[in-house]
Amino acid sequence: MSEAKRVQGIGRLRIRGTLGVTGANFLKMLGMTIKRGFNFVIERRRFCESS
Repeated sequence: MSEAKRVQGIGRLRIRGTLGVTGANFLKMLGMTIKRGFNFVIERRRFCESS
């Protein structure tokens, strides 16, 4: 959650209402998870190629 607050700005949203905030936070966290997955795959490929 710290990264989400710092990098993605989850603490400050322009959306109001429970449903909108929940949806925005879900999409931001989903994006962060996808980005982490891609970075993991890229780093793993680099490690395997150099070994």
